[in-house]
Amino acid sequence: MKLKTAIFIAIFTVMVILITVSPGLCAGAKKTVSKENTMYTDPEKTIQCRVNETFSIVLDSNPTTGYQWRLAHSADGKLLKFINSKYMQPKIELAGAGGKEIWSFKAFSIGQTTIVFEYMRPWEKDKEPVKSMTFVVNIQ
Repeated sequence: MKLKTAIFIAIFTVMVILITVSPGLCAGAKKTVSKENTMYTDPEKTIQCRVNETFSIVLDSNPTTGYQWRLAHSADGKLLKFINSKYMQPKIELAGAGGKEIWSFKAFSIGQTTIVFEYMRPWEKDKEPVKSMTFVVNIQ
C-alpha cells in the first residue's frame, strides 16, 4: 500500500509541475506570450516583434579606433522608442580587441519602420561613415 501511495504522490507531483510550468500542454489552458529581449545582428532579416516587446540590435564595435555607432535615422517615435545603448567589452583580453554595442528598443504601436546606424568617428563631421546598417522593424 505504501508503494502505491508513493507512486500516486510522485505522479501527482509531476502533473502539478507540468501544469504549472507548461500551461500550453493542458487542453483549454490559456497560452501566455512572454518574450524576452531578443537580439538581432543581421540587417538582411526583418525584425519581427509585438507591441510592448523590447528587442536589441547588436553591432560589432571597436572604440579603441575612435569609431562608434550612432543612430543616423531613428525609427518612427510613435511606433518604437530607443531605450539605451551600451558597449560590451570582448571576452578576450587583447589590447585593441573589438567588442559589441547593444542598442535596445521598445515597440509601442503596430506598423513598420526602419532604424539606420552609421559607424564613424564623432569628431569627423565632414567625413562619410565607414559603415552603415539599416534594420527594418515590423511590429504586430
